[in-house]
Amino acid sequence: MPKKSIAQKLVYPEQINVGQSIQKTAELLADTWSLRLLRQLMWNSETQKPETRPMRFSELKKQLPSISPKTLSRKLKAMERMGVVQKTLYAEVPVRAEYAITEKGKQLKDVLQAITAWNLRNL
Repeated sequence: MPKKSIAQKLVYPEQINVGQSIQKTAELLADTWSLRLLRQLMWNSETQKPETRPMRFSELKKQLPSISPKTLSRKLKAMERMGVVQKTLYAEVPVRAEYAITEKGKQLKDVLQAITAWNLRNL
């Protein structure tokens, strides 16, 4: 008999929806690069203050020197599909693109702070 997932073991349908929601959030936050990108878009490393501002691809790459351009592009596209990052294109030559955290993405700030606080207390 195949093993049941946690969501399948839950009794109430509303619990299954909660499990699915947690899984979707975990998928977004599960990798190192997504967390680092969110941090860069929520924290101005120049002023060392929590503020959001649009950033160009090259700025993000400079802030995260060990990420490959391909991985950065892939992560930004995935975060854009999830609605936590917005890409704005400007009709210039060459075309300029900026990435900014959305209101939906800003809501993750409390989640990230809670994870950080738990980590500091327990690990």
